[in-house]
Amino acid sequence: MDYGETKKWPRPEPAELVRLDGPDILWALTEDKGYGSTGYEPYRPMSEPTIFRSFAVITDADGALAFFRAYGPLLADFKACFHFDRRDDYREPVQLWLSRAFVMDEAVRLFDAKRKRDVDATSALLRDGLPGDPRLKGYGGRIKDMYVPFGIRFFAQDPALEGLSLFEQAEYVIGGMVNSNLHQNVSPELVYDASQAGGVSLDLRPVNLLGAMWLMFARTVLGQVIVQPCSHCGDWFAMSPESARKGRVYCADSCKVAAHRARTARQTESAESQEGDA
Repeated sequence: MDYGETKKWPRPEPAELVRLDGPDILWALTEDKGYGSTGYEPYRPMSEPTIFRSFAVITDADGALAFFRAYGPLLADFKACFHFDRRDDYREPVQLWLSRAFVMDEAVRLFDAKRKRDVDATSALLRDGLPGDPRLKGYGGRIKDMYVPFGIRFFAQDPALEGLSLFEQAEYVIGGMVNSNLHQNVSPELVYDASQAGGVSLDLRPVNLLGAMWLMFARTVLGQVIVQPCSHCGDWFAMSPESARKGRVYCADSCKVAAHRARTARQTESAESQEGDA
């Protein structure tokens, strides 16, 4: 399954933040009179399997706008979430972005806590989610229901959790969050594949950017892709399970070399310091 061959997404350029009568809007002005050609650049989000973590930490309009400029709109096929005043305008509410980032953040935190077998963190998340998070506050102090997707607290109330262990409950809740966000955002398709019997295979293709990020996260949950921070620069990077088993800790050879040089410099400095004390 070659996720690198995913559909190309429109990348708006330029984009600007404007205030209308309601919530802030991420606004992409295009040069053409329709959607999807002149004024857009192609982007293939599945080629960057760590961006769901960057999306999860968006907390304000500036962060949403920067991500929007880099990767394009969240819900390219969901016209109900858009506000069109003219055919050459494309906009998405900031509150839509912040609420979706909030749910991704909850899911990622719960996954990390379960993976680390952190009982306290897992229990707290299942009990409270991320209480008081400003991303869920609607403008004027009200939560706008149309922008609030299903988070931890919704699935943690499911009677099916009764009798499950703590980490089994976490797995169930993560599964519910992933499934609710894959629904309508990811589509199964038959694609040509010469390596398969009959020349075709059943593939999962994201419909929009949000679906692409949840599909990336689902692959991480399944262990098909391992995502972790680089031991030198701290940036998130993806690797195969085989690379993880071999103990890979750096995102690139340049970081591996830089880390080695830093260790050598510290050892030299320590040796010189000990000689000076002698």
